[in-house]
Amino acid sequence: MLEVAGDRVMAFIEKLLASSEHFYRWLVKIHPKEFRAEYETEMVQNFRDLCRERLDHLSATRMVGLWGHAFLDLAASAAIEHIRRRKSMNTLDQDLRWDLRYGVQMFCKHFLWLLKYTSLALIGGAVAIVLAAWIWSGVRIWQKEKPVQQAWAEMTGKTPEGYFESVLQQFPKSGMNETARQLEDLTTRLGIFNPMPNRSYDGQRKNFVGPFDTLDAPVHVVSQSRKPTDDIDEAPAKLQDYLKNRRADLDALYSLLQRSGMPRWETDIALLSRAPIPALFYHRQLQGLIALDILERTRKGETAAAQAAFEVSWKINQSLRERPELLSQMIALSVLELQMGALRKMKHVPDMWQKRIALAAWQESFWRAMELDAVVLSRDMTDTVTPVRSARWFDLLINSPLGRPLRRLAGTEMLEVSHEALFLIRNNSFCALSPQLAADRLEASRSSWSMGTQFAYTSYLRAWSRMMEAMTRLELTAKILQAKEARNSSTTPGWPNQLAEMKSLVCPEAQWVHEITSDGRIKLQCLNLPEWLRKEFPQSVPLTYSLKAKS
Repeated sequence: MLEVAGDRVMAFIEKLLASSEHFYRWLVKIHPKEFRAEYETEMVQNFRDLCRERLDHLSATRMVGLWGHAFLDLAASAAIEHIRRRKSMNTLDQDLRWDLRYGVQMFCKHFLWLLKYTSLALIGGAVAIVLAAWIWSGVRIWQKEKPVQQAWAEMTGKTPEGYFESVLQQFPKSGMNETARQLEDLTTRLGIFNPMPNRSYDGQRKNFVGPFDTLDAPVHVVSQSRKPTDDIDEAPAKLQDYLKNRRADLDALYSLLQRSGMPRWETDIALLSRAPIPALFYHRQLQGLIALDILERTRKGETAAAQAAFEVSWKINQSLRERPELLSQMIALSVLELQMGALRKMKHVPDMWQKRIALAAWQESFWRAMELDAVVLSRDMTDTVTPVRSARWFDLLINSPLGRPLRRLAGTEMLEVSHEALFLIRNNSFCALSPQLAADRLEASRSSWSMGTQFAYTSYLRAWSRMMEAMTRLELTAKILQAKEARNSSTTPGWPNQLAEMKSLVCPEAQWVHEITSDGRIKLQCLNLPEWLRKEFPQSVPLTYSLKAKS
């Protein structure tokens, strides 16, 4: 049996040797004819001897190295010989030829050795980096975790874990209520889709653009909301036709919200960053439509209908404000611009609205949402089910099982920098120091490796600057309502002199004042607003408004 096996092996070797020799002889033909006539036999015999030596040792590695050497040597020598046949080679050319061939031969000879030890060095370096990261992560977690927990407990009254559990109890997992379901049916008929992600409309055509050929509110509504007077321009014919043709659906929507409670959409905070979030475009389109209707009714003198529509708009947006997520608060803040623009234009606004648009409630809900957002992002970082995508070189490591200590450290760092940013927001009016400058200063003092550093400083402070801009608009609206109330209730022409100046709650140094212009109008404006607010939001600041002295 052994003799038969040995014969088969020898037969295989001879067959492989013949095939290799045949293939090598074919490769030699890339040389010039004169060169082959002189050296082909010697080259083939030399290759056959080397090939037999490797096969006698049954070494696949040596055979691969031999063929690598052969390919490179043949390519180099063929190129040189073809050049030599075109032009006689001088001594320098000959030296270059042999230097090149010798370099190729040495490279092939030592290539496998070089590859072996380079691979070992790389593997050893990678292992060393992983071990160093583990040790470093453990030390940093030991240094930071307890102080961060204590800092959060001092700021919120609870540890991050306790804070998250309390929010889960306050906002348990829930589905869409009946009001939201019926509202979605009505808005679908109005051409407004997707209040939440991943909606299915049973074969209906999904209009991604919206009823006004834009993902946002109608341009006409945005321009009118920023107009610093009570004057309302007539809406374009296309918008008026839309209101006329969809009046029945729009009135049905108003009726639904007037007789029902607030619409509530899906909530599941436990899903962390994968939790369902209301869609910005849906609410901007819907609220833009309602604001358009309010403006048109106010322009036509239909005051009661305009007030009823505004009540519906407020109820829908209030349902977003009562959600705990920061994105929901940001959407509600975006809608507030449209609402305040419409409210400023309305006539005979009830006194209760001056209280309902109070700043404190908005600021507190926004603050709580940022706290929850920081805790959620930290938990999301330590949740190994969700991969990290930071576009950095260590993503592969941190998403592997070996990266769990790094993820825990990143989550702790995220809580730490978020606490610093939120503490700064809580204890700074930002009248002199802009949020962006504060973020730059804090970021410069931090380690750049942490995935939470830049996000926390930039995102939360930028979000708060947007909140401050919205609150100045809110104060402007409150001042206008105050002036209109005084104008409508006064019987004497000197009523503007009785208006009290109003301190700004956004910035203590700012003050809302009024003056009578040469044309008899009342000009309201805010003085001493922060310079950074003027630069970042030039469309909003300076905040002025002009009222007629008589209604």
